[in-house]
Amino acid sequence: MSAKLVIPELVAEACRLVYRQRNDLLRVGLLFTFGFFVLGVFMVDRLLPLLQELAARADAESRELTGTQRYLPAMGLLILVTEFLLIAVFAVGWHRVVLLGPQRAGAGLGVALGARELRFFGRMWLCLIGLLVVGFAVAQVELTLATLLGTNLAGFLVAASFGYLLLAAYLLGRIGPAFAALSIDLPASFPQAWRSTAGNGFQLLAAYLLVLLGWFFLTLVVSSLSGLLGLGRAAPYALLFIGTVMTCCQMAMLVTINALAFRRLAGGTGPA
Repeated sequence: MSAKLVIPELVAEACRLVYRQRNDLLRVGLLFTFGFFVLGVFMVDRLLPLLQELAARADAESRELTGTQRYLPAMGLLILVTEFLLIAVFAVGWHRVVLLGPQRAGAGLGVALGARELRFFGRMWLCLIGLLVVGFAVAQVELTLATLLGTNLAGFLVAASFGYLLLAAYLLGRIGPAFAALSIDLPASFPQAWRSTAGNGFQLLAAYLLVLLGWFFLTLVVSSLSGLLGLGRAAPYALLFIGTVMTCCQMAMLVTINALAFRRLAGGTGPA
């Protein structure tokens, strides 16, 4: 049986570590922040108008697509691939900072695109495909139950979707140590990670939910202040950049919790 994680202690230590190593976070998260900011600008300036135009044409019952609109699926896939690459580069770099220390983690910006990052990237896609398969199966069960019970389908699906998101977060928490191990060149199989987190799945889920709730509350505060100050109209790109920095900090917290859980449950500090 694995050691038991204490949720407040785990989250508090992650907060202290991120704050203490904020200078390292600045350099390791620079590419992530810049990349997501550029993607955000592209989506706001180019993709969102196309989607709005497409919705308007759908309301007008016009099914003919313009040349640019035909490329929307390809554009969406390219954005997702780019986001996954940015996440992989950042997550590997930050895992290494937490588990190995800044001196051993890497020189310069502390980020790279090599074998580790590409393996991390590939495993992210494996997880996405697996979750999509599980989600499809769950959706079929939900539709069957809603039909048999005669309940409101929309409300039932909303509640069931929330449950599915919790299940997905639980599963990712259970296999999270495999990503930490991969980042520092240790054996990193999903079954090993699953065994190492036995008895701590709900603790990891609770820690992740605390981080997400904190991020949601901070986003709400920033959104309210920007609305009062009119930043959305006066400085939309500045507001977008603030949101990107907040996303980087949230990602750093999630990766830090995963790294600390790996260290405590699997005893990993790494050779590389």
